[in-house]
Amino acid sequence: MYVTRPLSLYKSHPELLSIPPVEGPGSGYLVLQNDEDIEYVHSISGPKALLKDLPFPQNKILTVCYTYSYGGPSGDHTEKHKTLFIPIINQPLSSNCYYVMMADRNCKGSITDKEPEKLNPHNICQMFEIFKTRTSRFSARSVHPEGIPPKFLREQGWRINHLKTKIMIGEADGLNSVLRSQLPDFYFPLSTEHSKSVTVGK
Repeated sequence: MYVTRPLSLYKSHPELLSIPPVEGPGSGYLVLQNDEDIEYVHSISGPKALLKDLPFPQNKILTVCYTYSYGGPSGDHTEKHKTLFIPIINQPLSSNCYYVMMADRNCKGSITDKEPEKLNPHNICQMFEIFKTRTSRFSARSVHPEGIPPKFLREQGWRINHLKTKIMIGEADGLNSVLRSQLPDFYFPLSTEHSKSVTVGK
């Protein structure tokens, strides 16, 4: 089970990033980014929305960009991959560990000796730690000591652009501990099979 938290909360209180999920085993946090949280940089082609720091938001499709320099007349080549970064369950956001899913149909990250697989949240080989490089860009390593990230993630120094595509994720604050500690009313008419349900969180 995932609960949501606004990105602005972690910008104001970065110490909260180290708090593990409190909803019990199999839970985690999804970070929601508002338009006010987006940072822009100016370029020749106009302003671009770049993601400069962790944690990554889950209500936006992100584009991982890496530029290869071939030299000579061919110049540079930039690869772009539409990607979703989902925080690993049972881990605080400060771990910077994510499940990574491709968001386009035509381009899948894989290594040459293994076919891409469906997401399995219990497969440690599908878990990746994202870290910042010396150039303030990003790279990734596998959580498993013998794991290998997809090629577009293991390159040193990729950047992330925002896409205008938004993912509709409603607010989910988690369990209300006060309501959860209260038992439902056991006094109900015999004509009904059960007492009135009580919502303790979402």
